Amino acid sequence: MATIPAKPALEEVQERTRRIETRLTQLMIGLGVNTKAQRPAFAPATDTEVARMQVPSPHISLREISSAIPAGCVDDVHIFVGDDYVGRFQRG
Repeated sequence: MATIPAKPALEEVQERTRRIETRLTQLMIGLGVNTKAQRPAFAPATDTEVARMQVPSPHISLREISSAIPAGCVDDVHIFVGDDYVGRFQRG
């Protein structure tokens, strides 16, 4: 049996830990527990601004971003972490 190199194994553990943390936090929020977790904040498009979303971390899941955007929003949504533009989310 071949051994797994240390770095990919460590990255796998970190990724799995993040996913577990995300699921646990979502469960706790669903149960009404105050987790002090910051949620994405959506701001709809205006005449002068594009729709934008402020997220607490670049490690947020696309599912969380998608669920924070209202169903009727058809605009592209610019994603920011703090003042840094990190990407654009487009449905469809």
